[in-house]
Amino acid sequence: MKLNIDGAVFGSPGPSGIGICCRDSEGEFIFTFCKRLTNGTIDRAEAYAIVEGIEIAISRGFYHLWVESDSLSLNCDLFQFRSNTMGITIKMEEMQTENHIDHVHL
Repeated sequence: MKLNIDGAVFGSPGPSGIGICCRDSEGEFIFTFCKRLTNGTIDRAEAYAIVEGIEIAISRGFYHLWVESDSLSLNCDLFQFRSNTMGITIKMEEMQTENHIDHVHL
């Protein structure tokens, strides 16, 4: 499954929201999701979208995920396992351990 995620912020910090789209290997929509968040930063919104998308996918029984985000700073942080945005690295490690996720590509 491929998760495309995005966060948006109006101001910095400001009102924010997230959008998530999940597709199968044929490109067919599996689910979409959006949510309004409180005031925050773009990195916080992007991190929240990644965590929320993975949690929704897990709840639907999908454990092999490809996550795509346009947030260069968050992708670099996750790749180097140094992100502290919402504790996302720790959260992802917990989700992998608790839910037996096969693999998450970023």
